[in-house]
Amino acid sequence: MADTELTEKQAQVMELVGQGFTTKEIARRLGIAPATVDQRVDGARRKLGTATRLAAARAFAAKRQIYEQTIYE
Repeated sequence: MADTELTEKQAQVMELVGQGFTTKEIARRLGIAPATVDQRVDGARRKLGTATRLAAARAFAAKRQIYEQTIYE
């Protein structure tokens, strides 16, 4: 079974993708190379089972919302 849990770094990048930042903007903000951002997005996309960056951001947001609802109920 594949590990579907995002790493902390993948989650950090997906949070920024969900806020509409570009790869270059995320790279500058985090002090990493744009290629590293793309690698983290791609890894998150595969773990979330999505085909696109936008779909991955939506899936990440939905998963996080479900998690937060569970914690605060």
